[in-house]
Amino acid sequence: MSRKTVLFAILTLVVALVLTGCPQAKQPKRQGTDQGVEKSADQAKEAVDNRTLVEVAKADPFKSCEDCHKGTVEVEGKQKDITLAGQTNALETSRGTKHPTVPDNITLQGCLRCHAQGNLYESFVLRMHKAHGNSKVFHPKYKGDCTSCHTLNEEGKVTLKGAQ
Repeated sequence: MSRKTVLFAILTLVVALVLTGCPQAKQPKRQGTDQGVEKSADQAKEAVDNRTLVEVAKADPFKSCEDCHKGTVEVEGKQKDITLAGQTNALETSRGTKHPTVPDNITLQGCLRCHAQGNLYESFVLRMHKAHGNSKVFHPKYKGDCTSCHTLNEEGKVTLKGAQ
């Protein structure tokens, strides 16, 4: 078989699974921060085996960045502020300068006021994926994955939670 045929077959299978709403396996329990913001994905997604991806997405207890980014967590023996403000105000930009200071109550919607399009959007997306992918707590401690931040809408489009 040619490479194009195999690629076409795989792409067709993925599209078919998304369109038919393939059932999901039961997800592991996700936890919130060390300050008691624990939410049970098992409770919110009971009987997941019989649900479509869109139904699972609707039942997900995590609706935006702020649902996880509360308080502090221990990283390498030190307490780290994981609020959106704490994380953002500690950032150094790609130009080597400090990120402009944001208020303590910043939300994803506040971030998107500046990062909704163009180069600032691209740098935001790259930084978020790199930060969570390389995190010492996101996956190892909290079992975070793509569905922690992304969901499917009714049309089957992958979206960022809280950005709607």
